[in-house]
Amino acid sequence: FVEAVEALAAQYGLEVPRERLSPKQQVQQQIKQKKQHDLYDVMHLVAKFYRHQLRDHPHSAEAKNYLKQRGLSPEIAKTYVIGFAPAGWNSLLQGLKADEKLKQQLVEVGMLVEKEGGKNYDRFRHRIMFPIRDGRGRVVAFGGRVLGDEQPKYLNSPETPIFHKSNALYGLYEMRQTRE
Repeated sequence: FVEAVEALAAQYGLEVPRERLSPKQQVQQQIKQKKQHDLYDVMHLVAKFYRHQLRDHPHSAEAKNYLKQRGLSPEIAKTYVIGFAPAGWNSLLQGLKADEKLKQQLVEVGMLVEKEGGKNYDRFRHRIMFPIRDGRGRVVAFGGRVLGDEQPKYLNSPETPIFHKSNALYGLYEMRQTRE
């Protein structure tokens, strides 16, 4: 509900009235909003990376063939920003040339899994990647479909500061775009 009110207000250039916060609470809220904004930027970067991999990775032919067999045209793949996560344990880290800050953000948004000892690895490997967007079109999570016989067949992002499964419906943003 809050997201719907905020979306309508943004559409008409209005500001949603908020409860009065103390100066300390205002600063805390601004920090939280800045951090969330940064995480949305990270997810946008990840979506671009996966999209680029589908287009240009040397092993993306299998992914393209899978999409074609399932009846997904290149136009649909572009509309839904469908991508490809290559096989390998650190394709995302290497592809984004992640520094320590970005690495921590990737862990926070569920794109990397942190093992004991501080080692990280890509959560999604050898999969077709489906970005999940919020009502504003921001990428908040991913769903991935494996290309081989590995398990699990489908893998979704975990709950994060910007993604709550009960608040997301895949394809809603794209559907709204076709009505405008």
